[in-house]
Amino acid sequence: MHLLSGGEAPLPRAGIAAYSRYATDKGDGIFGRRRLEAKLDEVRGRLALLMGIEQRERIGFLASASAALTAALNAIDWREGDNVVALADDFPSVVLAGAGLARFGVALRVLDANPDAVEDALLAAIDSRTRLVLVSHVSYRHGRRHDIAGLALRLRQRGVALALDVSHSLGVLPVPSDAADIMVSCGHKFLLGSHGTGILVWNEARLGEPKSPASGWFSVTDYAAASNGVDFAPKRGAAAFELGNPDFPALYALGAGLDVLASAQASAVASHAMALSGELRNRLERLGWPVWTPAEEERRGTSIALRTNHSVELATRLAEARILVASGDGRLRISVHGFNSMADIETLLVALGAP
Repeated sequence: MHLLSGGEAPLPRAGIAAYSRYATDKGDGIFGRRRLEAKLDEVRGRLALLMGIEQRERIGFLASASAALTAALNAIDWREGDNVVALADDFPSVVLAGAGLARFGVALRVLDANPDAVEDALLAAIDSRTRLVLVSHVSYRHGRRHDIAGLALRLRQRGVALALDVSHSLGVLPVPSDAADIMVSCGHKFLLGSHGTGILVWNEARLGEPKSPASGWFSVTDYAAASNGVDFAPKRGAAAFELGNPDFPALYALGAGLDVLASAQASAVASHAMALSGELRNRLERLGWPVWTPAEEERRGTSIALRTNHSVELATRLAEARILVASGDGRLRISVHGFNSMADIETLLVALGAP
């Protein structure tokens, strides 16, 4: 039984079949190459539709969410003395992306914020030299969903951009695409894809064209090289970050995952997963477990976290009963997706018992 979509979601049978289609297209020469590139464009468009983004050109694909966030931050025109703000308990790659800006003379401010007051803490930490706040839509650690729309509005009023990681919401919840200046996600969690797809959304209307420090044959147009130099133009939008061939096999798998989600309808998936995870949360609390995830629907995702110093032992015991959950970081995390059922919840509760 799979309650681990917030870590390693299962690859649907359609995803396995997609790898076979990729292999067929890969072996079909120029005709197959056209189908590979058509798949790239198709998946870009499908994601734009799911995320509520009108211009698919805002979406690019890199190797991982970590690579996508780092590439996006490197494309900003930093000035020495600037600073960025992040949360200490956010996913390590979010914080490390900010730390990597030190070579530009940019300081990283890391906050030990109360999870119940994250938005106010972030706003209190910015000053006249703050250029960017980095945060996740839903916390990987305790499952809290942040008020991104409200935070983004107040940041824009002070001229500060927002970089948002939606890896723990995209595919199971609506994401606040309009609120973010930079948005990243992996494809192997709630999107039901595989490793190898790091999704990058660049808001050109607010950030301008990306100033990517690197170029490759796939990221430029009008390329010409001669003895007097080289001439080229970067592609528009997030395609400027796609330096070479994207991970076509992973894109085929991601396309299959999007098919599965579309067949169930995004709103139905979100409604089902939120109701099921809410029932799980409430029953765990009644059993006496120290639930870390907020009760209010608008303040949580579909992953429920339990505070415990014995998460690895608990997860191992559940795995022996063929129930997969996440452990570590001082919590046991149970992730609910659209394919889960009340029977899954009942089985988990019996196996977990009381603390």
